[in-house]
Amino acid sequence: GSSAMDFVGDPRSTYLIACPANCDKQGEIIEGTGVYSSDTSLCVAAVHSGAMFSSESSIVQITLGYPAFDIPSTIGHGVTSLPGEKKYKTFKVSKITSCSL
Repeated sequence: GSSAMDFVGDPRSTYLIACPANCDKQGEIIEGTGVYSSDTSLCVAAVHSGAMFSSESSIVQITLGYPAFDIPSTIGHGVTSLPGEKKYKTFKVSKITSCSL
């Protein structure tokens, strides 16, 4: 899956990404809760955060973040995240409520 390492930009830069259904079933490891490490799968983080349902493909927004020094772990929407240590590049993921093209 795609990670935030694939995106270039300053903190607060935003991108829309398309995530397939059942992306969380591919066994990819994620680090974080709310704020995720840059090597975390974007789409699995979207399921973990509640920005999308696992059973439906979706478009979500990622926002590049600032360095984080203590990234906690949790279980969210059936996905378990791992804790992370000092990460220079992070991201947040959010649900798109409306989109006009």
